[in-house]
Amino acid sequence: MEATSQSEDWKHWAWRGARRGLAGPMWFMSLSFIGTGSIAHDAGVPLGATLLSTPLVWAGPAQVLYFGAIAAGAAPAAIAVALSLSSVRLLLLCVSLLPMLRDRRMSFLMVFYVNHNIAITSWAESMLRLPDMKREARIPYFMGFVHVLMFGSTVAIGVGWVLSSQVPPLIGAAMLLVSPLYFFTTVVGSARKAIDWIAIGLGLAFAPIARAYVPGGFDLLVLGLSAGTIAYVANRMLRARRASAAT
Repeated sequence: MEATSQSEDWKHWAWRGARRGLAGPMWFMSLSFIGTGSIAHDAGVPLGATLLSTPLVWAGPAQVLYFGAIAAGAAPAAIAVALSLSSVRLLLLCVSLLPMLRDRRMSFLMVFYVNHNIAITSWAESMLRLPDMKREARIPYFMGFVHVLMFGSTVAIGVGWVLSSQVPPLIGAAMLLVSPLYFFTTVVGSARKAIDWIAIGLGLAFAPIARAYVPGGFDLLVLGLSAGTIAYVANRMLRARRASAAT
């Protein structure tokens, strides 16, 4: 009886996550992946490989990099290194989100799979929703949300591949911009405390500097560590000043 109740509870939260994905995020991401599919077609990547790249890579910028490197005729080893470096940016997302999702009963393979599914949109949504949920609800909600996004993105990249000749380059580029814009508005919308706004402001201010001077695709990692650390220290100083003023 208890096992049945837990199964129903899992399905309930998974469906809630899926509904949240269907409410908007999936459609924004799908527009972006239509543009990615067009790039894959122009690079000469077969439809099957294009479709598989979404669940296997699950990172839009890395897929764009992958298809661009193929179009440029880069060596497989160079492509692998470039993709690995581009994925370094996701390290901070995994480190910050996994403690909310991990359960003692989770196997290593499950932890590995959860990490694989952490991307920018799922991270932003999870940081906004998961803290208010009971721990048992977080994994099913996350999985329901992520798999709806993955399904929609896989379909969209195939549509973009098929309609490649009918998508003007300017429209394709605009579609690629939709996903990061959605991520940014989600992060801004989830900001509640001073530390959130300080981190966002520092990130915007330091981004051009990091992009210009940090090589090898490590710019986002360095930016996140530096801006996040400064925001944390600044927030601690503000809290200490308020505490001393109150006493």
